[in-house]
Formats: sequence, structure tokens, C-alpha cells
Amino acid sequence: MKIRSILSGFAIFAAIAAYAATPYSLGLEDNLPEGTGFSAQTWDDNAKCWNLTGGKNDFDKVRPTVQCKPLTEKLDADLTVLAFDYKSDTPVGNFQMVVYNSGSNATGSPRKSSYIIKMPASEQWRTVRINIKAARGGLTKLGVPKQYITMAFMDLQCPSNMSLKNIRFEQDVYPLVEQNLVPGKDNLVEAENFNTSVSQATHTSRYFNTAALPKYKNPVPGKFPIYAFTSVSFETVDEFEGVTGPRAWELLMQKKYKDLAEAGFNITEGCAYSGVDRAALFPGQTINTDEPIDLFEGLDLKIMLRAGLDSPSDRKNVVGFAKNSPRLAGYCIKDEPHVKDLDAMGSKLDAVRDLDDEHLLYGNLLHINTVPAAIGASSYDYYVNEYVKRSGIGMLSYDYYAVRQFDQNDESSASVKLMPNFFQNLEVISKLAKYYNTSFWAFTRAMSSTWHSSGMENSVLEKKPYKYPAPKEEHMRVQAFSALLYGAQGLQYWPYMSCDGCNDAPITRDGTKNPAWYYAKNINTEVTALTWVFLGAEMLHVGHTNAQTPLGCLRLTNDMLPKGISSVTTSGNGMPVSLLQNEKNLFMMTVNPELFENQSITIKNDKAVKQVLPDGTTKDIAAGENTYDLAPGGYIIYLVDENATPIDQYVSTSPEQSNYRDDYNDMLIAADETASNGHYIADMGDNNWKLYSGITPESADRTISTSEAAANWGQSYTYTVNATEDMTVNIFVGHSVPWSDYGRVASVGAKPGISYSIENNPTLNWPKQYAASMTLSIDGVELTPANQPMRPAVPETFTEDGAEFNRILADKSQWVSTKNTNGTASNVLYFWPKQGGDNSFATQYNEKPDYQAVHLTKGEHVITINSLCYPWHFDNLKINDSNTSGIDNIVNDNLDAPVEWYNLQGIRINPETASPGLYLRRQGSKTEKIAL
Repeated sequence: MKIRSILSGFAIFAAIAAYAATPYSLGLEDNLPEGTGFSAQTWDDNAKCWNLTGGKNDFDKVRPTVQCKPLTEKLDADLTVLAFDYKSDTPVGNFQMVVYNSGSNATGSPRKSSYIIKMPASEQWRTVRINIKAARGGLTKLGVPKQYITMAFMDLQCPSNMSLKNIRFEQDVYPLVEQNLVPGKDNLVEAENFNTSVSQATHTSRYFNTAALPKYKNPVPGKFPIYAFTSVSFETVDEFEGVTGPRAWELLMQKKYKDLAEAGFNITEGCAYSGVDRAALFPGQTINTDEPIDLFEGLDLKIMLRAGLDSPSDRKNVVGFAKNSPRLAGYCIKDEPHVKDLDAMGSKLDAVRDLDDEHLLYGNLLHINTVPAAIGASSYDYYVNEYVKRSGIGMLSYDYYAVRQFDQNDESSASVKLMPNFFQNLEVISKLAKYYNTSFWAFTRAMSSTWHSSGMENSVLEKKPYKYPAPKEEHMRVQAFSALLYGAQGLQYWPYMSCDGCNDAPITRDGTKNPAWYYAKNINTEVTALTWVFLGAEMLHVGHTNAQTPLGCLRLTNDMLPKGISSVTTSGNGMPVSLLQNEKNLFMMTVNPELFENQSITIKNDKAVKQVLPDGTTKDIAAGENTYDLAPGGYIIYLVDENATPIDQYVSTSPEQSNYRDDYNDMLIAADETASNGHYIADMGDNNWKLYSGITPESADRTISTSEAAANWGQSYTYTVNATEDMTVNIFVGHSVPWSDYGRVASVGAKPGISYSIENNPTLNWPKQYAASMTLSIDGVELTPANQPMRPAVPETFTEDGAEFNRILADKSQWVSTKNTNGTASNVLYFWPKQGGDNSFATQYNEKPDYQAVHLTKGEHVITINSLCYPWHFDNLKINDSNTSGIDNIVNDNLDAPVEWYNLQGIRINPETASPGLYLRRQGSKTEKIAL
């Protein structure tokens, strides 16, 4: 395979012209603009900055705003970035720039441009860069003398303190530092000094430190979490079981919690009345009378607090009191956030975590059918990714009530449908839970609704109004057990108590049990009995037997079945079939997702297995064929292996991120005193290499392009260098490859066919093939490595000591060719550890140049490093001029090797048709410059 061709669309950049526009500095007016939310502005001449005090933000007409001085000259067209340095004690996520014309000939109305930015609270100076290219167009083009701008920090919480300096317009792409290549010396191009840009055209990275996320903690250890979202409500009653007065409703509340626990719930949401929450958390509390009451007396029930977490003083009181209770499940931080809410949500999470880092911090997402405007993201995958990264939450939860009724008066199968992207939502959430090494919870709807429009939804079924039908047990089962089949680690019901004008939820406000209460109890009883199956289970993969695979899902094939199961076939529309592994127990599970129709499933097994029954017991199933008739929401669970190989839970240990490049935080720049310049880029690719990214391809075969694979598993960086004269150079890549990471990736990789399949090459295991490899381009032309015809094969089984790998290193007959399948030299440069078992991060260079006799004309050149896959770490490029007229390391070996000809840019040519000039002739490891 020619990496040159497959990466043609991946991070190829043109050379940057020598001309560079000079940044234009902006000063602030001495006086604050009218209507600003800043109450004071002072200039600090020592620090050369403006200090601002935020006094008010009404999130309407009054926003913290500063005004810049008018332009005195026309802006260069290349200045398309507004940049400034800041310090702030509160974060900002939304920013607005307004362009005004001034002077006697001013025309046109002020033009507003809004931007979502990331300004975390910081005591150190940080840089913000905003792409204003669009704002420089239009009828009144920004950049004309006498124009001025205001800068509004739209969601800055007040009171606050902010400092600003170095406000400027600058170019979008430019080198971070000046890098001159001088003959006669080793020139180092530091990895961390890649070109900078607002549009990020100078680098690509998927880095996110999942280890930094809070580890998911089961709030009910040893039990499967079952959460009543919205709890019971207190009612004013005249009498309860012979008791009158305020004591009557306290006893009624106690009875309601008892009923909730009896239905199988083990977590309940807190209420708005702190006295009730306190009496639930601790025995001996009083509410409205002098007589103590224990609302959870005799109950195995925990509470998720929601109220009292917004202000610092309330948090201190609520969290300080609650965190010592053994009945505390955790804290509900935010329900159904918009992207613009995520930074504030993260700040709230951090504030609660500072007070209590032992209990669960809970948040809940909107669903996949929500219109982009309601989530603030163009795709659902992006929404979920941003939620995890920007909020810093350590779990996933979402609500998709996918059973919809499209005829107000008809609750038959003609009108009531399961939304077709119900399983796609499960695919995305379960995939991202795996990707971020966390767990997810899912919802079951337990109440009907009034008739309403689909205005906040992007319906993939019908663009017309709908309602949620009256709860039926089979509909609730479809939602609950489908989530469990996908590996959910918590079930939630919305609501537990009737609300919103509907009165058919499990329990009414006065404590009456509806049929849905009994439906929930039946489901929860089974889930509790099956705790040994579901709690801690990891979903390996899911395939659907449907003739037309559901959106975003994978079709079941026989190679997805576990050993001992030869086939699974179904009648009707089809069912999902999953593999769940819980320690050494391997389960196969299927659910009938039909809402009204039974379906049968036939399972052929070559060996004896066990069927897990709804009461948690098992029965032996002899080898043979069995057919089961499943009602809507019915399921079958087989225990197919009780001694499965435990899942490797290894997570690579990443170094600590430095603040060397605070303009980019999506790659890991590590500080290391042994590295050149004291820093290197760690994790040159996605360290969660076992999956194809966090995005699930929607095609049934999960097909991706090779450029998508390279972008997913690797990274790319560009560097602008200046050759001070015409030069012919050698290039060495300073790198390190720890064995513990490399051995796992290169031995196993991410097997294709389940999470991904590469177009035109469906059997290619990308991480295994390209572990710790890269390509290098200069001015858009890929070079061919000079001295790497072979590389060591990697054992199929990883061991910590790497003894087998060391044996292969010493025996080059065990090495494999690096050439393309057609026998031509590959453009891929491979790295590997010095030896098995060596986990050093120390920088090393290959003994011979990685790229040899590369001709650079005088002037600027853009070098692009394309890492194809983790795991390797990048320190620098060492570039020195070649000796003896570009002939380096000439040896008399491989004289039987084919002769290859290249021009001085590294492009292969045919010597019989080439124009007169200097060319490189290569045979084996011998390279020489020859005139034709």
C-alpha cells in the first residue's frame, strides 16, 4: 500500500511565503464604554496590562465590555485573527466583537460577531486567538481607518477580576519561533515549536487525557444502580394513619420513600426542600416539628442531591453536611446542557469536587434526535465529546424516550413506533463510554405526555407532532434491557412521580400506585437478580440480525459470535445480539425490540452452555439447537464461557502536561529535562488505540477511508524553516518508543470488522500495521526513508519482559519488509523500542539518517510530520548538511537490490525520460548523486 497516495487528503500544507504581515496592536480607550458590566478599568504600567473589575452581567443588555481605540491605518489582508493575553478569576465561554464605524463619514450599523471560545479561569497569562476572517468581509469591512471594535465577555460571572494585554490583529498561520537551517551544524527543529494557527491547519490531534477524568464510582457499591429521577413530593394532608398536623405529611413522605424502595429503586433524586433531604441523609433530623424522623428508616436507599449547589456558600453548607452520610449517592450537577453551558458546568463540578471527591458527580445529556441549535453542536458525537472534555465529568448519562405515538387517538402499532435511531444513540454513548474508560446510564420513560410538536427535535421518522404513549411494561422493557445489552451500568426512570398534567407515572403526588409502578418493580426485580451479569459488564460488540441494519449499527455476522455458538437467526424484523464480558464470564444476550410483536430466535451451540434466567439462576443447555419465542422486551442471556481471558485494562501512563503551549491544549506537550529544549510531544496519536476514535461510522460495515484512519490514530504537525542557503541535508527524527505501549499495540492492534473497516482493504489492522510510524513531507512532497528496508516483526502475544521481541531483534531473518505490496519502497518510517521491556522515554536517533541527501533551496520550507499511529513520542528533527556532496553512508552491500532514481525533492523518476540535471541513484543502502 502506498502511504503517499492514501494520505493525499491528510494534512498536506503548502509552503508559507516569506512575507509575514506585521501584527497590529490595539489599545483600549481610557474610559469604559457606556453600558458595560465592568465597573473599573486601570492601566498597570509595570505589568503593561489593563486591570478590569466586573461588576454586573445581566445576560441581556449589560455585559462586561471594553472598547478599543480606532484604527489609524488600513489593516493588512492577512491579519485575520483577533488575539489577546488574559488572566481571570472566572471562566468565559462566549465572546462578542462589535465593529463600529466612526468619523464624519461613518456609515452602516454596528456589526456583531459572536464566538464560542475557551477562557478558563487562570492566574497565569494565557493567550486567546479568534478567527475573524468572516468579520473582515461583508458590506462594512473591518480594517478601515477610524473603525473601532468593542470586546464583550458575554458570560463572565460577576463580581470578577480580569487583566488584558497584547490585544492585536495578527496572521492566522505563522511559525512559533524563527528556525534557521545553517550549514555545518546540527540544526534542531523542536517538536513543540510547531506552527501556530487559529484554524488549526498547522496540526491535527485527538489527544485527550482520559486518565485525568474522575474515575466512575458506583454510588451503590455491590448493587446495580436504579435511579428514580424526580423523587416523591411532599403533600399537605389533614391526616395520615390517625396522625394529624405537620407530622402527618412527614409520615406520608416516609411511606412514599418506602414504596419507592419496594419498587426496586436504590437511588432517588433529592427534593427542593433541604429539610427533607437532611432527614433522608441522617437519622434523628427534624423537619417541621420538634420530633425527629428518619425518612429512610429501614430502607436500602440513597439520595442524589440536586438543590443548593449553585452558590459557593450553599455548596459549602449542603456538601459539607451531606458528604459524611452513608446514604449519599452523589450530586446532580446539570441536566440536559447546551454546549455553551459546559464550561460553567465544569466549574461547578470542580467546585463540588473540591469539597467532596468521594461521591458521584452526575450529569445528563440530551439525545441524538435533538436539533443542533438545542445542543449547540453540528453533530451528536461532537456534543458528547465536548461534554466529556469541557465539563470534566467522569460518567455518561442521556435521556432518549424513543417510544413515540404519532396519532393522538391511536395507541396501536400503526401509530406507536420505536424511533429508528434509538440504537444509534446507544451505539454512540456506549462507544464513547469505552473510549473515555467510563460507564454510562440510560433512561426508561414511565409516563405519557400531552400532544406537542417536534420543534426541538430533528425527527428521523416523521416531521409531525407526537406524544409519548401511556406506559406499558413491554415498552419500558425494550428501553431498559436494550440499554443493558449495550453495557449500561445504571438504569433510570423518568419520572417516578406524575407531573406535567399527566397522572400515569409509577406513583401519583398523593402516593397512589399506578400500573407503571408495578411494571417498574417487575423490571427492577429482574435487573437486581441479574446484578452478577450486568454490574461491571463490558460490552464487547453488538450486531443486529435485521435485514436492514438500524441506523449507525453493525450487522451481525458469524465471526462476531463467541466460540461455541455457531449461528443465531431470528424471525421478524430482527434483534440486537451482544457479547458482554464480566471478569471471566462471557455472556451473549439478545432482546426483542419490537413494541407489539413477538419474535423468535434460534441459537445453535456446538458445546454445552448455560442460560441465565430472569431470577438470576442458570440452567444447562446441551449442545444443539434451541428456539425461543420472545415477547416485546423479552431477552435471552447465555453464559458461554466461565473462564474467558480477562480484558486487558491497561491504560498507558502519560507524562504530565506542561504549559509550554497554552495556545493549544489538544496535544500533550511534556516537560523533560533530558529532552532538547526541555520539552517533547508525547503520544503522537490516540492512546486509546483499541477503538476507532470516539465517532461511530454510520455505515453498516463501519467503513472508513485510509486518510480517516491516519487522522484518527495519528497526529500531524507542520514547521516552517528557513534554509540560509542552498543545502543538501540529512534528517534524523528524535523519538522514543516505550515497550509497554508498543508491544500491546503492535501485537494486537484494533481488529477490523467490528469497530471499523478500511475501504478497499477490510482486513487491514491499522494500529498493528502502523504502530509507531510516520511520514515526512517537505513543501507537500512526501520523502522516502533512506535506510529502512526491514523492521522487526512483533510477537502476537505481549509480555512485560519482551523476551521474544528481543530474540527477534537479534535475528534479522525474523524481520519483515517495509516495502509496499508491489515491491516499491514505502514512504512510511517505522520506530520501535531499543529492546523489549525497555520503557524509557529517553530520546534516541537511528544510527543512519532517516532521510538522506534532501535538497533544500535557499528560503522557507514547510515540513510536515504525519504520525500514522501511537505509540511514539517526538522530541525534535535533527537536520545537518550531507557530507561528500550528498553521498552519505555508502557501503558495498545489497548490490543485487533494484536501482531506484529520485530527483532532489525525493520524487521517483525514470532516468530514461528525465531532463538533464542532478539526480539521486539508490541501490540497497548505497545512495549517490549523479548528473544525467
